[in-house]
Formats: sequence, C-alpha cells, structure tokens
Amino acid sequence: MHERTIRWLAGFGALLILVACAAGDDAGSDALDVLAEAVADDTTGADAAVDDATGDAVARPEGWVAESHAKGEPADYDRVFADDRVQRLDVTLGAETYAAMLAEVAANLGEFGAGKPTGPTSGPPSQAQVDACAGKQAGAACTYAENDQQVTGTCREAPIPDKPAACAPTAAGGDVAFDPSWVDATVRYDGRTWTHVALRFKGNSSLRDPWRWGRTKLSFRLNFDKLEDAWPAIEDQRFWGFKKLVLNNAWRDPSLLREKMASDLLRAHGVPTARASFYEVWVDTGEGPAYWGLYTALEDPSDDLLSAWFGDDGGNLYEANGLGATLATFDPTAFENQTDDTADKAEIAALVEALQADRTDATAWRAGLEAALDVPGFLSCLAANTVMQNWDAYGVAPHNYLLYANPADGNRLAWLASDLNEALRATGGAKPAPSLSLAEIGADWPLIRFVMDDPSYAATYRAEVARFADGAFAADALLARLDALHALIAPWVAAEQAPFTLLESPGAFDTSLEGADLALKPHVLARHEAVQAFLTE
Repeated sequence: MHERTIRWLAGFGALLILVACAAGDDAGSDALDVLAEAVADDTTGADAAVDDATGDAVARPEGWVAESHAKGEPADYDRVFADDRVQRLDVTLGAETYAAMLAEVAANLGEFGAGKPTGPTSGPPSQAQVDACAGKQAGAACTYAENDQQVTGTCREAPIPDKPAACAPTAAGGDVAFDPSWVDATVRYDGRTWTHVALRFKGNSSLRDPWRWGRTKLSFRLNFDKLEDAWPAIEDQRFWGFKKLVLNNAWRDPSLLREKMASDLLRAHGVPTARASFYEVWVDTGEGPAYWGLYTALEDPSDDLLSAWFGDDGGNLYEANGLGATLATFDPTAFENQTDDTADKAEIAALVEALQADRTDATAWRAGLEAALDVPGFLSCLAANTVMQNWDAYGVAPHNYLLYANPADGNRLAWLASDLNEALRATGGAKPAPSLSLAEIGADWPLIRFVMDDPSYAATYRAEVARFADGAFAADALLARLDALHALIAPWVAAEQAPFTLLESPGAFDTSLEGADLALKPHVLARHEAVQAFLTE
C-alpha cells in the first residue's frame, strides 16, 4: 500500500505543486475550484429527479432498506457502536475527487511530508530539547537545533515523575484554519450500501501533523443526507438511525484505546458523552480497496445523542471553542450553535452572568448558577476528567466541551464532554493536566475556581472523585478491560502499513499498556494512588 500511494502522489505531484504555489488566498480558492470540478466529474447518473411541477415522489436508490436507511427508525447503538468487535466500513471515492481533496489540504497546510511531528507518539525528547528548557518554567519559549535547523517551541513539563522538562516544537501553521470541503462518497457496511454520502476530512493537529509527517491516515466525517438537495432520492438518508458519523485516526495515541476508553468511563459515570467503537476502514480511490487502518467511530453529539440521553433534542447545542469558552466573559463567537445557527445564545449569556455574580451571599449565588447550569452534572464531569486526567479540557484549554439547553430541564444548560483523544495521560502540551485539588486553577477559569471556592460544591466534587474512582474507574475491572480491548484490536493494528498508520513502529502499540512512558496500566495505578492521597488530605 505504501508504494502504491507514493506512486499516486507522484502522479499528482504537478497538481499539488500548482495549488501549493498559488499566492495567498488564491491557493485555497484554486484548490476548491479543482475539488468542485473533480466532484462533478466523478459523480455520474442520478437516482431519480423530483418533478417540480407535479411533486411526484422520487424512487429510492437500489438497495435502500427502511430499517437501515430511513429517517424515523430507532438509532441502533448496539449495532453501530458495538463493544465486542471490530467492524468493517468500506468507502468509495472517485480518483479525481480524492486527488482534489489532497490538493486542497496541501494548499492550506503546506507540502505533504514536510516534517516529522513531535509529541507523545514520537518517543522521548532529545537531549537538545531538554537542554533548551534547563532553568525555565513550563510554558516558556525555547529553541533548539534539529537537522541543522533552529526549532522554536514551548517548554513542557514531563508527564513522567522525575523526568526533565523539554522543548515541544510549535507546529508549523498553527491551528487548522480551514474547513475541508464535502465530497460525494459511497459507503458499504454489513452487506448494504449508502450512496451520495457527504465526506470530508476533519481535525486540527490530527489533520495537520500526520499530513506534515507524510501519513494519509486522516480523520474524516460522514453525513448521510447532506447531499439530498443534489440527490433527492436520498432525502433523510440515515445509517441505522444515525445521520452523521465521525471516524477518528487516534493521533498521538499509540494504544488506539484512549478515545474509546474515556468515552466508556465518562458515560458509566453519568456524563453525557458520544458513544465510540472500532472500525477497520477500507477506501477505494480507483485502484481497489486500500486499508486505511483502524479508526475510532464516534456519534456526532448533534445527532441522536441528545434524544438518547436527555429524551428531547429540541434545545440549542453549543460547541465551545475560543478564548470566550473560559466563561470569564460572554463572547458569543466562542460558541457555535450546532442545532440552530439563528439562536441568540441567551443561555450562554445567562450562565456567564450567573457565574460572575456577587458571591458574598453564597446561597443566592449557587441558586443563580444552578438556574443556568446543571452544576452537579458539571462536577461529575470535572471529577472524572481530573481523576483519569485529560490535559486538553476546560481548565487547560478553552474547547472540547459542549453545552446543551435541555428543554426537559427548563432549558438549563447541561455539560457534555467531547474530543477525548488526549485523555488518560498527564500532559500533551505546554501545561500538565490539573491536579486533583485544582488549587492551581485561577479565576481565568471561573467555573472551576468559583465552584471549588464554595465549600458546598467542593464537597460535592470530592464525593464525585471518590465515586468515580470506586465505580467506573475501579482498577481491577479497568485493567482487565484494557487487556481485552488491546487484544481485540491487535490484529487490525498489526495490519496497518505506512502511510496509513500513525505508529512509529509496531512496538509502540505492543508497549502501550505496559513498558512505555505513556503506558495506560501504570497510569491507571498512579491515578488511584493520587486519589487516595487526595481523599486522605
């Protein structure tokens, strides 16, 4: 597979160079033009057409079955998000479409294979990285030499006790500032076919860094009825009850288990979280099916999760991302409404106002806050995240959570956890995950600081820490579950080959439970020791 993909990239080298060399915004627009033309070229025929004059019904595509394709059928969680098996998903993309998709990424993120990424999947830091942070605080700027080039970065505390801080390079290009275009794909699963499914690449570092490393195991989204205006025959198409599906590539996780495990743990603790499962993904871009590797499939939070969890999906669902997501001030641009983009975000404004209200009368302040937010639910999530450790969550980064104005609860906001690929480890960026006491968290994260300064809420948090540690996170059951999942996915991980793998070597997966710095089993045991120390303080 590696040689075939390299030949393919060489064959389209001229296209990539032309797009990448375009100046400024022209690069992105040129790539979009190429992509639009390629999609048009790859799309042939039509299932049927709507007669605008008569309004005659359209014929469904061949193979359409109501239970698996139609809206209104119950979401089949046990089938789509099975816990006991790895399932197969086949995707077909036209050759020109796939070429244009890669050209669009190149236009926005730079040359394919331009540089090897760094981080937890790339082994321990070099001595030069360690020396660059000697005597410096975490978060300080740093530079070091690598391959005769000066690399700039930020000092990061070591995730392992007694290990020195090291300089973590600043990824070229920063955050991914473009939304990849949707294209037309065919999906096959368990003997059935879904046509005209919208597909696009997704991610930030999980898109940027593999691309720069020269790896094409990229995360992507599927939307089963997004193209219904162009293809009326698939109106309200569903995938066993689901409108959307997310396929993540397990970037920075040599175990390929973290996102699945964190989802299971949070849901077992009562925290609203997307279900997760494992899929082997095969993609045909014109040369026959190629194994893209083992992916973690996740339900989209704006899909059936809301009705399944809350019993009512009619409220506003807000995705947090941006400095305003700290909740220190009301910034409507930091919250994207996933269900109604015309809403005024009044629920978020009310939360910030209640949070920032005078706390002199603690009883009145709590009453105001609880009118806007399900505070016990937030404390459950905070406790679970802090026990298992998740450095890329509220308290460290202003993203990776959602707020749902639950109609069944008077439109009070509920806290949902999301994007859990950085869970179950102490650090992955410039700052480590918060301590169990949360004492180091300042007023710039008011929802943590203010509730922890309140004795009543602090006691609830402490009880939630104990409940999670003794319940969903109980050591013996969790260690056994890790063994079982590791054995379950091992054959599919072993079958991955470059460029459709994000592992440094097969050994990275083999030692991901025990024997490596970021191994999961020692982490679980260390967290239990930390919880015991915290609860006996």
